[in-house]
Amino acid sequence: MDKERIVRLNEILREVSARNRPIDDLDEIPGWFAGTAEVVAECVNEVRTLFDEAYESGLINKGTYESGHGPCTHWDWTTTAHRRAIKKGLLLTNPMGEEEDGAMFEQPPNIITTPIESMLPTTLTALAEEPFQHCEAVFERQVRYVISHEGKPVAALVPLVDLEMVKDIQIQVDPCKWLEWIQNLRERLGWPAVTFNDKEE
Repeated sequence: MDKERIVRLNEILREVSARNRPIDDLDEIPGWFAGTAEVVAECVNEVRTLFDEAYESGLINKGTYESGHGPCTHWDWTTTAHRRAIKKGLLLTNPMGEEEDGAMFEQPPNIITTPIESMLPTTLTALAEEPFQHCEAVFERQVRYVISHEGKPVAALVPLVDLEMVKDIQIQVDPCKWLEWIQNLRERLGWPAVTFNDKEE
């Protein structure tokens, strides 16, 4: 996907978002535009083609989620998209809408430190008492917090960059290999293996 196509998609998203239309759900694209049926259909075809190109180029991730109104397809930019945008001086539109004081989305962090240098222990209690301090450290210094509960590490508070890297890797890895990888990691952490048996034992 060349620069002109990326810029065009970003312009459309910015224009739609400026009209206070939610742009995070790809199933709602027909509602982004106004006009005659022919005009709307033309706009919808263009933006869907651009999204397909962006997806095939690894610039966006898509995921289907259940909502109160049924399944919906949400999307977000990948780290690849942010890297290309930064090099081209392009500010990507936030899928969740622009926030006046939400500068976190204006400059995606691109500094990735090693886990040994950036992992710190914390607890649910400490996180609840100082949520803003934790979030500032994650955003500004790319600190990763390992959260313990009842003496055991159970979760982590990490930069969005880490999450985007995981999603990028998941796209590139064979699904069977991905499941095997997850099982191995759960064993390393001492967690029970994932099962798909809905019946309680």
